[in-house]
Amino acid sequence: TELAEPMRRALTGMSGTVVGLDYRGELVLAAYEPVAVLDLGIVAKIDLAEVRAPFLSAALIAFFITILLVGTGAIIFIRVTNPMIRQLEENAAQSERARVLLESSIESQQDVIILSLDREYRYLFFNKPHTASMKIVSGPLPQIRACIFDHMSGKDDIEKVKIHFDRALQAESHVQIDEYGEDPARHYFESRYNPIYNINNEIIGVTSFAQNITERKLAEETLKESREFAANLIESSLDMIIAVDRRRRIREFNRAAVKAFGYERDEVIGKHVNMLYVDPRKGLAIHKKTVNDG
Repeated sequence: TELAEPMRRALTGMSGTVVGLDYRGELVLAAYEPVAVLDLGIVAKIDLAEVRAPFLSAALIAFFITILLVGTGAIIFIRVTNPMIRQLEENAAQSERARVLLESSIESQQDVIILSLDREYRYLFFNKPHTASMKIVSGPLPQIRACIFDHMSGKDDIEKVKIHFDRALQAESHVQIDEYGEDPARHYFESRYNPIYNINNEIIGVTSFAQNITERKLAEETLKESREFAANLIESSLDMIIAVDRRRRIREFNRAAVKAFGYERDEVIGKHVNMLYVDPRKGLAIHKKTVNDG
């Protein structure tokens, strides 16, 4: 049997300490020593439960104190950080709303091309109208971080636009009207070039706002051609043609009129038509009759 292990060791002449079962079957920490004269053994013991009790109590107390401290810290942390988290969430929501609003504002400008490049002419941003215009003019669709010149097919167009980008990268904001592409896909753009600065006031790129003014440009050219055609008709007419405005200032004076009156065109343009009449009253009467009769 394993009972009374400490005493059995003492009776066999052994001495020392041991953790084992006493005669009750309880686990004890025991010191034992033989008494050879009396052929006896002496055992001093203490139950391990009694040894462990203070440590278990201390551990439980430390555990509950730790739980209390952790819980208190968690509550304090939550109370302190919750307002910060709510503020961060609100800031994030505001930033998202601002981003969506800015993106919507940019993309809503269907007739305005917007793009930005870094110093290596690589795309940082471009809107949908730019994608559409590049598809019409050059073909390849642009990609973020790709060089804009890799998406342009015309060498002359590349050299032309690079000059404007370089001017902006040298801190020169400017407006330019250029034509790109080849007939029948030739287009005219009015572009505004501006440098992009970082927080240290260093130029890190360029932004361009361009508007397709092809229709306006073609209309202007058509109007110019019509005016030139009308002017040629007036100038080449064998009949004397003199045009005046509502204030009776001479606005047109053709070659036949020059021959008839002996004045050069530059001498009469902008002058009052009375200078052509010996009797100004007669000129006024003709003017009134023309205005009334049409």
